[in-house]
Amino acid sequence: MTTTADPGERATLERIARGLRMTTVALPHLAGLAAATRVALDERIPTMGVFASGRLVANPQFVRRLKENELVFVLAHELLHLALRTHDRARGAHHLEFNYAHDYIINDILRHVATGENWYLDRLGLAHEPAWEMADTLGRLLLVRQHLLDVLPHLIADERVVMANGELWSPRKIIRRALWHQREHAAQVGRLRARLREERRRA
Repeated sequence: MTTTADPGERATLERIARGLRMTTVALPHLAGLAAATRVALDERIPTMGVFASGRLVANPQFVRRLKENELVFVLAHELLHLALRTHDRARGAHHLEFNYAHDYIINDILRHVATGENWYLDRLGLAHEPAWEMADTLGRLLLVRQHLLDVLPHLIADERVVMANGELWSPRKIIRRALWHQREHAAQVGRLRARLREERRRA
């Protein structure tokens, strides 16, 4: 984290650090990338961006305009640029068009993660129904994840098996799928974080 003597800048940096921590609450598999990110403020850029090295640069005025949930979403978006190696994949392509394409992909990933666990629960009619309508993607994820934790104890003795969309579902299968979903994302980000550390070591 960049240090500064200016109280306003210091408060903005602390808010970004808090936002990064909140990002890892919703998306724990991004914790390694969040910890490796170095933050700097720069009024020359319009919003926020991240370099392949993990250096995140933010316009302080842009950050101050964001609500807390909006800041967390933007930070998660930037971390996923690192996770998906946007910078490497953009080589040889039109930079602006490629960045727009990855922006769409990243936002779709965030919606996918936020929806996945509720979809699994819905196989047994246990979805958190109000969450489907939430526009706040990470807020939806946090709500659904807490709902899943609340439901889990009641699934221990539940031995029912139901057919949903042509597939058999049981409480055990839902738990396995939810865990696999998290492990798959965590493993992918872990591999990319190791690669980022290696690139820094060689630099």
